[in-house]
Amino acid sequence: HRRTVLVSSHDLSELEQVCDWLVLIDTGRSLYQGPTRRLLDGVASGLAIQPQRRQDTATMHQILVEQGNQVEADDDRLVVGVDDGADIAQLAAAVKQRRLRRRHRPCRAEPATHHPRRPLPVAGTRRCPMIRITHAELFRLLRRRTLVGMAAGAVAFALVAGFAVFASATGTTEAPRRGGATLADLTGAGGGTAAFATAASFAGFLVFVTFIALVSTDFSGGTLRAMLLREPHRVRVIVGKLAGFLIVAAGVVMIAEVSTFMVSWLVAPTQDISSTAWFSLEGLGAAATDYATVLAGVAGWAVFGTTLGVIFRSAPLALGVGFAWAGPVENIIVESWPTGFRFFPGQVLGSLIRGGTIELGFGRAVVTALAHTAVAFTATLLLMSRRDVTS
Repeated sequence: HRRTVLVSSHDLSELEQVCDWLVLIDTGRSLYQGPTRRLLDGVASGLAIQPQRRQDTATMHQILVEQGNQVEADDDRLVVGVDDGADIAQLAAAVKQRRLRRRHRPCRAEPATHHPRRPLPVAGTRRCPMIRITHAELFRLLRRRTLVGMAAGAVAFALVAGFAVFASATGTTEAPRRGGATLADLTGAGGGTAAFATAASFAGFLVFVTFIALVSTDFSGGTLRAMLLREPHRVRVIVGKLAGFLIVAAGVVMIAEVSTFMVSWLVAPTQDISSTAWFSLEGLGAAATDYATVLAGVAGWAVFGTTLGVIFRSAPLALGVGFAWAGPVENIIVESWPTGFRFFPGQVLGSLIRGGTIELGFGRAVVTALAHTAVAFTATLLLMSRRDVTS
C-alpha cells in the first residue's frame, strides 16, 4: 500500500513515520520522487537549492563551499551533497531560516518564496506588475463585442451632439448659463469641436456611472479577489485597473471627437454656418485643447466613480448614491445656491470639460478639479490598502 504525501522541507526528519513514498516539489519544479528510505539512507544524497534570483547562484555556491559542503552547479540550481537524512533536514532548515545569507544582500523587491503573500509564479518572461495588470484590464475591455458597443456609442453621441448643439445655438455673444454654444463659437476656429465639448460636459455623468458599475461589479462578483490572489499588492491592482480604463476611455473620446467633427461639418451648411476656419492651424489647436479638457474631465469622473465603487462595493448601492448626488442633488442645490457651481465636483468637472463657463473660469476649474480628484484618489488608495476583500 502506497501513500503519496507532499511535505515541506523542514519535515524531512519525520518523513519515515509519515509516508513510504516521497515527492519533493519546489516552486513547481520536482526535486525528488521515490522511496522515502532511499532519500533518508543517502542514496539520493543531495539537496537542490535554487536562489530566488539567477544572479545570486554564484554567491550562494561560494557560501556553501566555504561551509564545507560538496556543491555541484546544475544550471541555476545548486545540488548540495549530504551524508544522511539528518544533514538534509539541518541544511534545509538553515536555508529556510535564511542562515545562509548572501554577501552585500540588496533589498528584495518581492517577498521570499515561502512568504504567503508572494505572487504566484508566472510562466515566461516577467514584466512590470503594473503593466501586467493594465494589460489584463485591456484584454478584458477590448473584446470585439465591447469594441463594437463603444464605437456605436461614440457615433450615437456624435449624432445627438451635432444636431442638438447646432439646433440650439443662440446669436448672443455669451454662452447660456451652464452650457450651450453661440453662433460665434460655431463659426470660429473651434466651432468644429464645440458641439463635442458642449455635449461631453453633460455626458460626463454617464462616464461616472459606468466606472461605478465596473469597479463595484469587480468587488461583488469576486473578480477583484481573484486578481489579488495573483497579485496581492492591492494599490497596484486598483491603479493598474484604473490605468486600463483610462486608456480605453482615451480612445473612445478620440473616436467621439472625430465623429462629432464630421457630423458638425455636415450640419453646418444647413444652419448657414461657415466651417472654413475649422480647418486652419488655429482650429487644429482648438480641437487638441478640447480633447485634452474632455479627457481630463473624463479622468476626474473615472476617479470619483472608482472611489464610490471601492467604498460601497455593491453596484446597486454605489449607483444609487452616485445617481442621487451627481444628478438631482447637485443641480437642485445650485439652483438656489449658485456658489455651488464653484465647489461641487460634478459642476466643476462640467466647467473643466467646457473649457470654462460663466460661473467658473477655466483656471479655477482646473485647480478645484485637481483638489477634488486628489482627495478622492487618496481615499481610494487608503480604502484598498486597509479594508479586507472577502467577496
